[in-house]
Amino acid sequence: MSFYQQRLVIANTKTEPMRCWASVVASFEEYQPTEFDDTTVPDDAVYFTIASRRMLPIMWLEAGQDLYAGTRGGAFRIDGGEGANEITPGGLRIRMASGYGAANALPVLVGDILVYVQ
Repeated sequence: MSFYQQRLVIANTKTEPMRCWASVVASFEEYQPTEFDDTTVPDDAVYFTIASRRMLPIMWLEAGQDLYAGTRGGAFRIDGGEGANEITPGGLRIRMASGYGAANALPVLVGDILVYVQ
């Protein structure tokens, strides 16, 4: 669990270990992906699954300039995509940040560098 861009982001359930849920902006208990009329706006909730060669559970989330997710297979960097920092229902990019697997200990951001236990 982590706060990122005024969203509460949670991850890893028993049935969906690689899935993340980001709340509606500034409404940490709302996870509605659309408005009542089925339209989406940038402030709506965002759901995504980290696709990886090795499907290993998310161990932690850490917010910095980007959102980081750590698994035993490596760390992933999540942002809004090219030219956009904010994640939205229409804009999301997930990239491998490191191929070194993470332990179940919380990471630390030192400046712009993510430091975590393998």
